[in-house]
Amino acid sequence: MILIMKLKVDIKKIIKLLAKDIYDSPYALLRENLQNAYDAVLMRKAKDDTYNDPCIRMTVSNGIITVSDNGIGMTQEVIENNYWKAGSSGKNNDEARKAGVVGTFGIGAMANFGVCQKLEVNTRYYESDETITTSLDCDNISLEEDCIQRNTCNDAELPKGTTIKATLNPGVILNHDEACNYLKPYVQYLNIPVYIDDVL
Repeated sequence: MILIMKLKVDIKKIIKLLAKDIYDSPYALLRENLQNAYDAVLMRKAKDDTYNDPCIRMTVSNGIITVSDNGIGMTQEVIENNYWKAGSSGKNNDEARKAGVVGTFGIGAMANFGVCQKLEVNTRYYESDETITTSLDCDNISLEEDCIQRNTCNDAELPKGTTIKATLNPGVILNHDEACNYLKPYVQYLNIPVYIDDVL
């Protein structure tokens, strides 16, 4: 008799294993999100002729990391089908390659959970008035049930682009000086300003 069994996956352990391959240190969380922010800036530059003030800002404070850009932002489709979907990248296309984007692996939000407990994403696509907020707590990650919270707000005054807010795992401590030293090799040749705690 041949029986068929269901394949089971411990998604939390899989994510931690993926993150170990990506993160040489907890500061790599900043590097990976900086790369996404820079790609977002390049994508907006390629699409928006009026875009003349690109900028990336980061903060490192009290167990919370934020990475903000005023780049292209994300639509609901991109959030669902690329950012929150491991293994899918919206950057593997001619348009993205012409813009010069770097990240194409499609790991998206999942890599952050190697060092963070909760992730919140606020994003407004550059051609839209809608700001979309999604968030996920590591304890609630599931392949079987809906686990990502989503809210929307229509307000043309809110900034275009994306802000990632990561609440670090207990015991993970990042500080300003070490963050600057870690990121310096990655940002020193960029042609846009990158700030950490308001320091260029």
